[in-house]
Amino acid sequence: MQTVKFTTNLPLGANPAKWIFDPIYFESIPKKSGVYIVGVKIDVKDQGERFCPLYTGINRNLQSRIRGHWDTDCKDASVGELNSCKELFELNDPFKFYPDIKIWDDNWSGVDHRKRKSISHLSQIIETLIWFPDNTFFDVKIGGDNQINPVLNRHNVTISPIYNLFNSKNPFAKDLLSKIILTKRIISTKYFYCYCEISDKSLKLNDIEGDVKNALKKIGIYTYAKAKQEVSSCQVDLSEIQDVLVNMTVTNLK
Repeated sequence: MQTVKFTTNLPLGANPAKWIFDPIYFESIPKKSGVYIVGVKIDVKDQGERFCPLYTGINRNLQSRIRGHWDTDCKDASVGELNSCKELFELNDPFKFYPDIKIWDDNWSGVDHRKRKSISHLSQIIETLIWFPDNTFFDVKIGGDNQINPVLNRHNVTISPIYNLFNSKNPFAKDLLSKIILTKRIISTKYFYCYCEISDKSLKLNDIEGDVKNALKKIGIYTYAKAKQEVSSCQVDLSEIQDVLVNMTVTNLK
């Protein structure tokens, strides 16, 4: 079995300063085919700042796709950009948002439409889910029939001054709007990622994506990306980023 080893062009050494992402790093990501993990490097209780993966994926151009997930209004791809089109979770505490992403992953992401739980139900039970492109989601989150329709599936459309979340007199709308804006700011400023170039034509990128997603699941990290079930096409090696990766195997002391 071949090994897929993740690396990053981001600095991994000890640094007393808080992590702030600089878009200049995009320039040295290879424009090659491969698999990637994107997320944020944030404060985690008793661990300091740690890399919290949020999305796994594959692409024929790693540089373009990794940049696209950071862009607040990416137009390079049609769907699935982390900071533009993708569902959003409140990113304060991985011991809260990872269990919620697991619920989302088990009941919606990649689930057959006929077997999915309703958005109304999931919106009620997933506390940290703060944005999804469906008007029912907003009606549940802030109450009532708000007629909010996130046109084009863009976060920026939903939070624009001409749309209801911004102008709504609903007391819960302002709070939800603040959470959405904060999450997007966290993704922009605390962005972090790793990747692996795949040049071996015998390896199927879709199979590798599933293996990576499931390797993260085994250590308590749930990512909201549609992927195949684990097929054991490769051995996933995260050792190069292990020192900055969030540790979800410890008990979170409240």
